[in-house]
Amino acid sequence: MVQRFADETSALGIAPSPPRLADVTRTLARAVESLPRLRKAHELGQQIDAEAHAMETPGTAAQEAAHARRSLALALQAIEGMQKPAGTSAERRRALEEAHQAIDALEPASRSAESRAAIENAYRAVGHVMLLVVSGQVGVAARASDLGALVTRFAVQDAEQACRTGAQVLFAMAAAFDALPSPSSKVRQLAAELRSRAGRLASATALDYSAQLKEALAVAESAIAAVEKAQRFSALEILRTQAHTAIAAISAERPFELQRPAVQDAFRLLADALTVAAAR
Repeated sequence: MVQRFADETSALGIAPSPPRLADVTRTLARAVESLPRLRKAHELGQQIDAEAHAMETPGTAAQEAAHARRSLALALQAIEGMQKPAGTSAERRRALEEAHQAIDALEPASRSAESRAAIENAYRAVGHVMLLVVSGQVGVAARASDLGALVTRFAVQDAEQACRTGAQVLFAMAAAFDALPSPSSKVRQLAAELRSRAGRLASATALDYSAQLKEALAVAESAIAAVEKAQRFSALEILRTQAHTAIAAISAERPFELQRPAVQDAFRLLADALTVAAAR
């Protein structure tokens, strides 16, 4: 559950389908309750749950920040109450200081955008500390807004999380196409279409998800083909052909969770092709 919380904090703010803050806070409550060697784990988890419930009521940016601040402070209280946490004392001290500073930064934010950015940063800082004290991992909860990190994250998530991340991968691909050196009008057009499809995929039903994902991946392949035509680079042709095979293996009628390997292959190959194209 701690890893899931860290994953969700990394997804905060990532278009087109970031998780809701209330849902991430509920996951935080479950993560706190799962902390080992902590006597008040359940009590603190319930208090965080109450803050998550309060977030469901629309309010101002200041009110949202206040709920977030209390939730994260309770989480740090739980972490600091653990017996025999993982990680070295120096790593824990540094991570806790960073988390406290991030939480303290929530108060001064005056504008909604500033407040949201500060909240996301604080949640990620607490996710970092939780991973450290439970497993000794350092730096795993850093924000994963780049394409490669999202593809990697997709591979290890459960089906529900992967559906959200899948839309984010497509959105990141669209941004990567736009960022290519001197993209043609055809590439820009396909990138815009891919971005639009990513937005629709984020709200797709379970029955429609596979079909919409397959169609979006085909758009990404077409964009790679347009880049390949302009660059005339054999490595791009090889990657695109392999991606085409992976996309063809995805059935529009089968549930998404039964086709994760093919989807993962398609994501990886298209991401690799974009990396090659960007380096030319």
